[in-house]
Amino acid sequence: MKKQTRNTRKKLLNRARKLAGQGYSVIPIQGDMSSGEPKKATMKWRAFQKRIASSEELGRMFGERAGALAVVCGQVSRLLVIDFDDHLRYQRFCRHLPQYADSYTVKTRRGYHVYFRTEAKVPSHQFDGGDIKGEGSYVVAPPSVIAGVEYLAVKRVEPVAMDMRDVDAILSYFHVGSSSVKDPLQAVATGGWTDIAAMYERLSGVIGRNNALYRCACAGRLQGMSKVEIERTLLRMHVLAEGESGHKLESGADRFREGRRSIASAFGRGGATGARSDGIPNSVRERLLAAQGSSVTARLLDIMKLAGWAAERYFRMSEAIEVCER
Repeated sequence: MKKQTRNTRKKLLNRARKLAGQGYSVIPIQGDMSSGEPKKATMKWRAFQKRIASSEELGRMFGERAGALAVVCGQVSRLLVIDFDDHLRYQRFCRHLPQYADSYTVKTRRGYHVYFRTEAKVPSHQFDGGDIKGEGSYVVAPPSVIAGVEYLAVKRVEPVAMDMRDVDAILSYFHVGSSSVKDPLQAVATGGWTDIAAMYERLSGVIGRNNALYRCACAGRLQGMSKVEIERTLLRMHVLAEGESGHKLESGADRFREGRRSIASAFGRGGATGARSDGIPNSVRERLLAAQGSSVTARLLDIMKLAGWAAERYFRMSEAIEVCER
């Protein structure tokens, strides 16, 4: 534990007042004044999930016990933060969702915080590699120092403003469901219902057209729709959907044929969300899709498993190509 200097307290208070003036709810945390719980609030902060502290209140809050500051997420601050625990997960996000990556970003001890402003009420979630900070949570903010490491803003731009569609796209990308309903496939599998056309519109720009088409076809199948009904609902949308940046150009006829194959695969072996008796487990498939934004690796593993290949088998590339072609 170390003693907080007057200059540091003044710096924290000035920053807290500036953030409050920008519409953020701010609270003091222990920082390096506590060796055991540096991110713990120095006070009860429930009230500040509903309102922003006044300048006078902040003056009292950021006294000698305050070693750092945090911003309260949720509707009080109109703030949603994606907390990445490592560099690779953050880099994949930037690569797959560049339209959301150019937002206010803070370098943390282990990764990054990416800030968004939204009116939506979003619960907090965990995902593989980090957290989505919404209602009932807060994040350490600059110029705080935790374990000797200063939190620094590395992208000093305005946070991207998000509507409900944007929020659902982000949550779908991290496979943590929607702010109002669970993941569409999970909801259908447990007796719910989803509009597969709206689902395709939401997912196609996040996980790619073909991946979105396959997931939506699986959802339609689980709802009792026939292959013909799903084709009527989705194929025209799929043909007209804008392609990913850098994706090779395809004719409408090519995309139509590829779309029919993706829908047909949803009606093949294991083409839904239940347990897969032949290919890889669906939990593995979802993790691969979330990590890579593509179903290629999952499909290759399916082929190898269906061909009878077991774990820890050694093989030549020519053997793998032969099996895939067959």
